[in-house]
Amino acid sequence: MLKGTLYRLAAWLALFGAAAAASVWLSVSERYFWLMATAGGLLFAGRQIFRLFYENIRKTTFMFNAIANGDYTFRFTEYDGSLADNALNRTLNRIKGILMREKEEIVRKEQYYSLILDSASTGILVTDPNGSILRSNNEAQRQLRLPVLTHLNQLARIDESLPGAFREMQADDRRRIRFNDERGEVTLSVRCSSIRSKESELRIFALNEIGSELVEQELESWVRLIRVLTHEIMNSITPITSLSETLMDTEGVSGEVRKGLETIHTTGKGLTAFVDSYRKLTRLPTPRPALIRVKPLLERIVSLTGQEFPDTKIALRTEPDDLILYADENLLFQVVTNLLKNAAQALDGQRNRHITLSTECPAGEQVTIRITDNGPGISPEILPHIFIPFFTTKEAGSGIGLSLSRQIMRLHGGSLTVRSQPGETTFSLLFP
Repeated sequence: MLKGTLYRLAAWLALFGAAAAASVWLSVSERYFWLMATAGGLLFAGRQIFRLFYENIRKTTFMFNAIANGDYTFRFTEYDGSLADNALNRTLNRIKGILMREKEEIVRKEQYYSLILDSASTGILVTDPNGSILRSNNEAQRQLRLPVLTHLNQLARIDESLPGAFREMQADDRRRIRFNDERGEVTLSVRCSSIRSKESELRIFALNEIGSELVEQELESWVRLIRVLTHEIMNSITPITSLSETLMDTEGVSGEVRKGLETIHTTGKGLTAFVDSYRKLTRLPTPRPALIRVKPLLERIVSLTGQEFPDTKIALRTEPDDLILYADENLLFQVVTNLLKNAAQALDGQRNRHITLSTECPAGEQVTIRITDNGPGISPEILPHIFIPFFTTKEAGSGIGLSLSRQIMRLHGGSLTVRSQPGETTFSLLFP
């Protein structure tokens, strides 16, 4: 191609030079008639030189403009022109093919990396300096409870403090971010890193939901502590109770001594029963799950609780009516009954006593059972402690009911969460 083009260019340049020289000589010789003829030749040669370059430039410009617009449908003819034109067209078509294959390879790599990103168990957000989210994976959308992520300002829908929390983070920062949604409190561990791309600094956020892990570690710590305490207390109390009982049966023991021994014996038995109640946290039976029709089970719980608290209105709403759950029926009965009684007790002294027991199971999501009361709510100071063993606000409470319920849900692979505000408290049981 180049060789043919060079020959044509040399020929037209030679003609142009000869015509120019002749025009100068004729002009000096004042032979104006022949000067007009050589001037025509000069213009013709110049036009051919311009046409030769313009045609090649026009084709090349057209090709790159089309590629810049993502259009690869063009193709230059390779057989209808001169040998030089056909060779140029074949070269341009070859360049187009190379660029098209490179683009297809880039698209395949992007799809491959997107698949890897969406398969990761860590949420990923990539943002520019303006807060626009350039890339996010499925896990980030799940953790942030948003189906589409395009800008950090969208996070204000979940919690007004979230956009600022992400913007404040710098490269290599780590932070725990907490927010509440309809399922309770969510705790995210967020790590920020940065990368420079096209003269702008991009930030990459790695998100991991750690709330369930923290709860599990907390429960395991309490279980170990309770095992140690109950073991040591029972080892100390049992001999005292047994010895006091033996001494009471000894001849000659009477009066104040006997009363003292009876007090020791009664107190020891009461303390033994008290400690034994906490052993329930460490001796929970392994769940034996089976398919349960949820509505009949909840109707039975509502009926029994309604008899114990006749002044409290309990509404049952099950969606769908034929909801089936894979769980241990006896343990589930224990958890829901305990939460329903707690809700009824929270309404003591209130005129309008109302509790709603509801279920839901959106397509492809977890089964949820909610117990909502219209009581005064749980104060923010108390709320973080209600699942801690031994913690109670009731005069006759043992402080193990909610801990036991959460432990049962953990054994089912689910969770127990709470949201409370003045006028409404909701406990949610989430099943996998």
